[in-house]
Amino acid sequence: MTNKRFLAWTSFVLFVFSLITIVLFLLVATAFSDLIENPGVIILVIGAFALLATIMGFLSFKVPQAKVGGIGGLVILLLVLFVIPVGRETSVASPEPDIRYGEQVGHTGIAEIDYVIDTVLANDPEDQLKLLQFTTLACTHTEGLGGPPKCREDEEEGMEVEAFPFLGPEGHHMRRSETGSWESIQASEVFAVYRNSQQVYSDEAYPAGEYAIVFSTGSENFYLTVQVTGGKIVRIDNGSGSPSDIDLEKVASELLLAP
Repeated sequence: MTNKRFLAWTSFVLFVFSLITIVLFLLVATAFSDLIENPGVIILVIGAFALLATIMGFLSFKVPQAKVGGIGGLVILLLVLFVIPVGRETSVASPEPDIRYGEQVGHTGIAEIDYVIDTVLANDPEDQLKLLQFTTLACTHTEGLGGPPKCREDEEEGMEVEAFPFLGPEGHHMRRSETGSWESIQASEVFAVYRNSQQVYSDEAYPAGEYAIVFSTGSENFYLTVQVTGGKIVRIDNGSGSPSDIDLEKVASELLLAP
């Protein structure tokens, strides 16, 4: 009888210990899941104590404490085996992955560059216009494409005007007063982003940016390179052919987003 009473009380104590432990585990796992590094080990220990409580309880089942310990231990054991693993997967939220801006498709992680990318791809003419960096340049009456902005008939040679440069086979400028006919930058996706090398063409009338964002346009024979400095578009280059034709080893000193 003494042995059975010992087993009964041991079963009862193990059951109480298992019950307290599992309640604390569930509370902590729900509220502070990041504090529990090895939940599987904790569940295994609880299950082991519950199993011992069950065995000892049924070996001395006639003693009242044994009935509580044996049946209670069995309930906790079944809970550990069949409920808690599933419940933990569904009720305890997994930590959100640390997604950085630059890890998103078509982004670099540089806020000012990614803002330009988003604005261009949104295809909103007004928002795009806000990004264009107009510069004050002296106009010229010299004929032909390229060079400084062309003077109008009522303007004298060298008169300062606000203009934005476009560079292609030949260059030209858009006056600020002409923005009413602006139809937006037509781009479909980002092809590449890089920091310009010293070999990229640049002069006072057609300044290169610190960064270049290459956009596909949906046409196999045409692409755009947006030159960016300080979060502003300082020049737009019209390219013929495929953007894959760009010699990145020549124009890029640092590749921020690979093709």
